[in-house]
Amino acid sequence: MLSPPSTYSRLTPHSFRFPLTSLRVAGGRGTCSTYVKRAGPPIVGPENGTGSHEDPFVWVDRRGNYHALTHNQGDGNRCGGGSAGHSCGAHLFSRDSYRWGISGKAAYSSAVRLKSNASVVNTGTRQRPQLVFSDDEARRPLYLFNGASFEGNNPDLHMLTHTLAFEFE
Repeated sequence: MLSPPSTYSRLTPHSFRFPLTSLRVAGGRGTCSTYVKRAGPPIVGPENGTGSHEDPFVWVDRRGNYHALTHNQGDGNRCGGGSAGHSCGAHLFSRDSYRWGISGKAAYSSAVRLKSNASVVNTGTRQRPQLVFSDDEARRPLYLFNGASFEGNNPDLHMLTHTLAFEFE
């Protein structure tokens, strides 16, 4: 959840027209209040050529900057187009939660290097990013968790078969 000084905000799906998803920010006066979409276009989505975004994991770093990891799919995704399938992640960033940028590089892709033997495996889908941070003042990301499947996108099962943890070095 985003928490600027006197208001609370959250990153929410805006337009969901399968398979296209955009994200926008909604704000309210407290965690139990009604959230209202901010005026203006979505911050990311097919409308601005950045692909579809869903499953946002949002955090504020130690300097007060906002970040989000999203599952980024479709044409225009950070992994290089629709051929990336359902295994691409995007990093969004903002100083004020109003104006957002998006990294030119993917936050993650289908490739996962296994710690046990350093081999690389490719997932069929890698979604729902979540981070675990250090508990010191640096608040560094230590681990990235994703729901994943090696069997494809599981369109008829609507489930993920594995949880992956990636350790940052």
